Amino acid sequence: MSVITDPLEVFFELVPTGAALYAPIFGAGGDLVDFRFVRFNPAGQRLLGLPAQPPRTFREYYPGSVPTGIFDQYRTAYLTGQASTYDVPYEADGVDTHFRLVAQRSGELLVVNFTDLGDLPRSAVEQALRESRAREQAARAEAEAERQRFHQALMRLPANVALLSGPDHVYTLVNPEYERLFPARPTLGRSIREVIPELAGQGFYELLDHVYATGEPYYEAETEAWADFAGTGELQRRYYRTSFEPIRNAQGQVTEVLNFAVDVTAQVEARQQVEQLHQVAQAARAEAERQRGELERVFEQAPMAIAVYRGPTHTIELANATVARLWGRTRAQLLGKGLFEALPEVAGLGYEELLDGVLATGEPYVAHAMEAQHDRNGQRETVYWDFVYVPVHAADGRRNGVMVVANEVTAQVLARRQVQQLNQDLEARVRERTSQLEAARAATERQRRQLYELFRQAPAGICVFDGPEWVYEFVNPRYQALLPGRPLLGKRLLEALPEVADQPLLAVLRRVYDTGEPFEASEVLVPLARSAGGPVENRYFGLTYQARYSEAGQIDGCITYVTDVTESVRARRQVQDLNQELAAINEELTATNEELNKSNAQLTRTNVDLDTFVYTASHDLKSPITNVESIVLALRDTLPPAVQQDELVAHLLDLLDQTVARFQVTIGQLTDVSRLQLAHAGPAEPVVLAPVVEAVRLDLLPAVAAADARLTVAVPAELVVSFSPANLRSIIYNLLSNALKYRDPDRPAQVQVRAAHLAGGVVLTVQDNGLGMS
Repeated sequence: MSVITDPLEVFFELVPTGAALYAPIFGAGGDLVDFRFVRFNPAGQRLLGLPAQPPRTFREYYPGSVPTGIFDQYRTAYLTGQASTYDVPYEADGVDTHFRLVAQRSGELLVVNFTDLGDLPRSAVEQALRESRAREQAARAEAEAERQRFHQALMRLPANVALLSGPDHVYTLVNPEYERLFPARPTLGRSIREVIPELAGQGFYELLDHVYATGEPYYEAETEAWADFAGTGELQRRYYRTSFEPIRNAQGQVTEVLNFAVDVTAQVEARQQVEQLHQVAQAARAEAERQRGELERVFEQAPMAIAVYRGPTHTIELANATVARLWGRTRAQLLGKGLFEALPEVAGLGYEELLDGVLATGEPYVAHAMEAQHDRNGQRETVYWDFVYVPVHAADGRRNGVMVVANEVTAQVLARRQVQQLNQDLEARVRERTSQLEAARAATERQRRQLYELFRQAPAGICVFDGPEWVYEFVNPRYQALLPGRPLLGKRLLEALPEVADQPLLAVLRRVYDTGEPFEASEVLVPLARSAGGPVENRYFGLTYQARYSEAGQIDGCITYVTDVTESVRARRQVQDLNQELAAINEELTATNEELNKSNAQLTRTNVDLDTFVYTASHDLKSPITNVESIVLALRDTLPPAVQQDELVAHLLDLLDQTVARFQVTIGQLTDVSRLQLAHAGPAEPVVLAPVVEAVRLDLLPAVAAADARLTVAVPAELVVSFSPANLRSIIYNLLSNALKYRDPDRPAQVQVRAAHLAGGVVLTVQDNGLGMS
């Protein structure tokens, strides 16, 4: 048996009160977080039931030392070096007594002497106090049992629960769910800044400080947190329903903060996805609405006539302003009505069959220069259209309507007809002249064919320029046909057509874009290449520039309507050249008049023979054409209905009817000519003028009605002239028929016949508002 020679060692071993030596345990941040047992004396071993050198730490054996303030006493005594005495009841961790604790630092160790005050002699008052404390301890035991049950409930909750102590927020309790957040990180005895350093800058430390300092709880339904939950070094985002609740001691001081959190990441991300999808849907709807508004603006501002018909009655569902203007109606008079109810004047012209055919087959129909009647400004006018019928489909794919895009080409058709008439007149005059003019007649015929080809179709195109850089946003086929092989869509004007860079058109476009004032011109010279890199040629266009407005009323582009009138300009110049040639011809004819006068006698005799032949031919041709008409009627009576309804057979029968009718008209005209020619000769005699004029008027009634002319006669009933009756009638007939034949197509025909007895004789006047002559 060894002998202890150090008196202090002997005193440590023999003192009847408990004594213990502790070594400090510091955390990663340098904070003192626990104590390690170095040695217990025998009295201390008996009081606490521990060995001389317990294997675990002080707080692991006695976690109740934190809420009772014992651990704070030890830590303060060690850190300050000042002795500290503390009387405290301890009813936790299997101990139920009242300790007097004296702590003093010695070197690197903490020396603690503890006395169980319950073992000391006590007076009656102390005994009563003891009993009172016993009752209090029983109550505490019950409270501790309740606390243990609450502790177990916290441990089993499917939520993250942690108890953070002191101003440094040191973990004193974590449940399994919380530990699973960071399985590789120790938590107990360490501050939250040590355990989860990546939370710095996210506001959590500040929230804990605020709750600890003020005692105000904090709750947030969706708190965003970034941390290395997977232990990979990469931060992950999660959302928690979070609460920080202050925990107070018996004195009402906040000593701990309870952190309760439920992971709601899945719900938040699901809601965010729904919100994102909702935003995408809203953006898609907004874009669709923007495009629809854009189309509506283009539709409304388009210089072409555009309308949509619905159903078998072709009810007018949409019509832009151009349609109403060209049809001579207001849109209120059109919308909601059937096409042929709103425009009865076009019924029976073939449009019904065309629309029904497009609805039935789904095939578009394209027409050029199709005739129609329209009531405009109280007058019925004959107009001509280039148009296309396109089927319109419902949402389920059924055809339920037709869209029409039309362009009035009346001016072009009338110009073409005038050119044709001019050519016919030229041919007639050339045929009446001698063979010396044959070369001129051939030249005129070539010019006539060229003019006919040039004016056969008047192309028109539409394009939409976007923004001040004039980017091609829309180009229709007619416009593209003007520039074959040149890509336009999506390109700036100067990029697509660099040859127009120095032309005045750019200044015109800029003025329209800046001011909103439209620009119209019928013949604009534009040097232009048909294809990229091709030769530049001078071309003429009818142009309309109109500003396009955004929903906010700001100009954001231009709409361009283009008609290529190059051929028309060239044709007009060719007609001018022809007129000059005719003037030269007239000079030549003047020179040959003398020679022609000599041959008049021979021509007179020849005309008599020709008149006889015309009369005989017209009479003899009546019988064969009547036979042909009878054969056509017999065919219609004989052919089965199914055969007659065949498209080709019906077309051929109609051609036969039209041919027979024209032949009969020609024979009638020949008969009239022969009758008039045979009646030219005769002696002068007194003739009452009014009956002769009335007889001619009655003969010309069909022509007057066909021309929709107004014939006014002002001839006194008693007026008598000395003239050949036949020649007088022929003169009046020719004057009136010519007035009807050469009427001006742009205004209603008006013919006036007047007669009066003046000093020199009777003056007969026939006046009209027709084409006239130079």
